[in-house]
Amino acid sequence: MMKINPGGRLAPKDVVGRDEEIKEYWDILDQQGLILAAERRIGKSSIIFKMRDSSMDDCITFYQDLSQNNTVLDLVRSIFYTVEDNLPGLKKYLGKAYHAWRFIPKKIWILELPNAKNRWRDHLANTIEELITAAGTDKKVVLFWDEFPVMLHKIKRNEGDDVAMDLLDQLRVLRQKHTNLRLVFTGSIGLHLVLRGLSLAGNPNTPVNDMYQVEVKPLSKGDTINLSRDLLLNNIAPPPDNVDDLANQIANKVEGFAYYVHHIAALLKRGKYPLTIDGVDAAVDFLVNDPRDTADLQDYATRLDKYYEADEKIIARIILNALSTEEQPIGLEKIINLVRSNDSAVEAELIKDVVDLLWRDHYLMRTPETTYRFRWKMVEKWWLENRT
Repeated sequence: MMKINPGGRLAPKDVVGRDEEIKEYWDILDQQGLILAAERRIGKSSIIFKMRDSSMDDCITFYQDLSQNNTVLDLVRSIFYTVEDNLPGLKKYLGKAYHAWRFIPKKIWILELPNAKNRWRDHLANTIEELITAAGTDKKVVLFWDEFPVMLHKIKRNEGDDVAMDLLDQLRVLRQKHTNLRLVFTGSIGLHLVLRGLSLAGNPNTPVNDMYQVEVKPLSKGDTINLSRDLLLNNIAPPPDNVDDLANQIANKVEGFAYYVHHIAALLKRGKYPLTIDGVDAAVDFLVNDPRDTADLQDYATRLDKYYEADEKIIARIILNALSTEEQPIGLEKIINLVRSNDSAVEAELIKDVVDLLWRDHYLMRTPETTYRFRWKMVEKWWLENRT
């Protein structure tokens, strides 16, 4: 029986509707590394945990959350510790090579020496080299690096643009050198935003064009309805007679975000809102306006400040403010006029560039008629009620 689990890590068996995607991702990893571009709370971590637990027989997998790493040496340390923590279950694969890892504490100590910062490239290369050797020639080593863009942004901020780009270049070299190494980058910020910042700072390299980039989609409406229905039937006693209507309304509101499904189901189970369509709507309103920001919607505002240029974020906010009040999608010409009504000196090309950025960053959806609206209804509602 599936339990309601708002915000907790889901067991792989409770990850709904991702089997075909996971099969596709493993097919890609058979040949090359993978970048999973994922909206916050769309379920990327659940996907990679399920991938790790259902990995191919010829793969050894490691998961790392890189969000707390601030420097390149932090990355090297985290690789050491992750591998060391997982060694007991890997002895059957590693054989005699296992004993080489008994020297890991000494290697960690080496990273504390004064000159370690200047030799990070050697430490990174040696770390990967020994991991590949320990795995053996018949095994692929798959490193799931969650929140990689967040770490890269911190390295860029703390150690400079050149170090961040150098890290990307070194990782590309290692991928090309070790044909059985696979890196999987995931993150709730698009890697393209960080790469764009590096490019604007004078680093025009394309260091990840050997990796396959995939956008993680939300759950299908059918899977969202099924998840909502299962949670309501299995966790509310007695089960609601109108469960199908409730499940359909939840699916309409959350647009495929399993995280929100669990939160709404939890609110209904605790009796915070009635088991009616209006009750579902009220639960959604609560998530949108919760001062604790349970739904992580504040991120849509703060990431403009982090990753957009000064003039771009001003234009972006004008566009988002305007679209949040529109009932229908609007065209590019109207968007340009709206921005220029605030500042007539703004170049049309700059406005077009910002619209394109907002589209690529999942703020906006572009219709077949080349009009624009908010991509996600909950984000639009949050923006209207909290930012305008």
